[in-house]
Amino acid sequence: MRRSYWLDLSDRSLILAMTQGIGSNLTNEHKRAHLRDIGRENLIDQVCIQEILPPER
Repeated sequence: MRRSYWLDLSDRSLILAMTQGIGSNLTNEHKRAHLRDIGRENLIDQVCIQEILPPER
């Protein structure tokens, strides 16, 4: 996809595309990199799921 496509998306549409659409299979690392690349770092917390680690024994 062209960069202009991502730049033209509203925040809400971008969140949906990254969580339920084309970006849903990306790792959190890739999602963060993509959001930084398009200047939308403010959406990282809404797009990247929290990874819950089990307690150490």
